[in-house]
Amino acid sequence: MGAWGHQPKDNDTSEDDFANVAAAAGNALDKFFRRSRPDAFERWERLGVLQLAMEGMPIVIAGAQDACKVARDDIEELRKDKKWIASWKEPAKVTAALTAMARKIDAALEKM
Repeated sequence: MGAWGHQPKDNDTSEDDFANVAAAAGNALDKFFRRSRPDAFERWERLGVLQLAMEGMPIVIAGAQDACKVARDDIEELRKDKKWIASWKEPAKVTAALTAMARKIDAALEKM
């Protein structure tokens, strides 16, 4: 084991094992997004899962290219669903959230 610091994470084995965990999480996220196409509310909730992953464990996104691509499709489908957007109390905020999420996903896809 190559250790270089005084923290539990400061060794080669921990880094390798974390990379494996992150890859498995990315694969799980891809699998989650490959399920059948949901309705608008399920798309919104599914985007929430990706958003939480992006904010809480960004390294997972590097292994979740399929999820990111499907999420972009979800965003476009939600943008087209005027009835769903109008059902929100503040539709402009929902539209802005979709735009912000699309930008984050695009940035993640560019890094892949």
